[in-house]
Amino acid sequence: MHQLKMYLFGSPRIEIGGQRVEISLRKSLAILSYLAYTKQSFSREALAALFWPDEDSRKALANLRRALYSINHSTQEQILLVTRKSVERNRQIELWLDTDEFCQLVTPCLRDNPLPGELDDECTAGLSGALELFSDDFLAGFTLPDSPAFDEWQFFQAESLRQVKAQALERLVVTYQAKGLGYDAIRYVRSWIALDPLYEPPNRILIELYSLTGQYAAAVRQYEKFRRLLADELGVYPEPETTTLYEMIRGRYKGHEQKDEWTLVDGLPEFNSSQTFQKKDTSTIPFHNLLVHPNVFVGRKAELTKIRHLLIEDPACRLLTLLGPSGIGKTRLALEAANSIIRTFPDGILFLPLGS
Repeated sequence: MHQLKMYLFGSPRIEIGGQRVEISLRKSLAILSYLAYTKQSFSREALAALFWPDEDSRKALANLRRALYSINHSTQEQILLVTRKSVERNRQIELWLDTDEFCQLVTPCLRDNPLPGELDDECTAGLSGALELFSDDFLAGFTLPDSPAFDEWQFFQAESLRQVKAQALERLVVTYQAKGLGYDAIRYVRSWIALDPLYEPPNRILIELYSLTGQYAAAVRQYEKFRRLLADELGVYPEPETTTLYEMIRGRYKGHEQKDEWTLVDGLPEFNSSQTFQKKDTSTIPFHNLLVHPNVFVGRKAELTKIRHLLIEDPACRLLTLLGPSGIGKTRLALEAANSIIRTFPDGILFLPLGS
């Protein structure tokens, strides 16, 4: 027996032994998609009312009989179990669904790792594979104008799966940030933004990732693009946290980029940050030669907080030494701490690699 495969991401299609099967009636394909995805048994009357709501029951049931015959005839398999009272998918025939595979890969990783944090290699690979299956929204572009209840069902299933996809993308972004793989994180955060361009957290993450990978002009353009989108669609500005990040990037790296790369988008109103929070002075930055690491620094919040406290608030601390095994990340931690407090030292901060 050839394996049956059904794809519900995008326009629905079915394959038997690698060959695509054409089901001539659109309602037949919709019914098969519905029964395959829900995995439930339905009465004939319920299916007839769902797919032919404007027809009288007798005609609707006759239409259903033709549709069910078309499904089993086209697949040359008794893919549906049809009795005088009910219809369901035949569990004796193996049917692979891309949506089932997606959920099987994603669900355990999200369930067993409920809090944001780095995933293990198995879950990282699993989520990446699941996202490859999600080629388009659930039954994208496939509608039944004369069956609003089916279209409503399709809409809510699509939204539910999009939310799961967003969670998977978020976890991969966090994981690749933690691994120091900024460019991989950028690839996934772009897909995350594509699900909802108005959602601010992934936009802010992308701006920061662009900056931390040395793509400063791209960081500015992303902020301007997002600010324009918010203004056009909602009539609001980005959150203060996002704008503060943007101003820090512009102020810190303005001298390192060509002037025209920092020009604001024409016609975009300036954000008056003083209305909601105190605008940071980015006009002057103390001298420094600190390296800018191309990848995102994640974690070690306790160590960073302790270093900042000792260097800024403890007058007795004149020399601070970080101890640890070779390769544990002492230099990276020191650079991150120095970058975060650079404005506290008006005379500047000098990085001197003692190993050179």
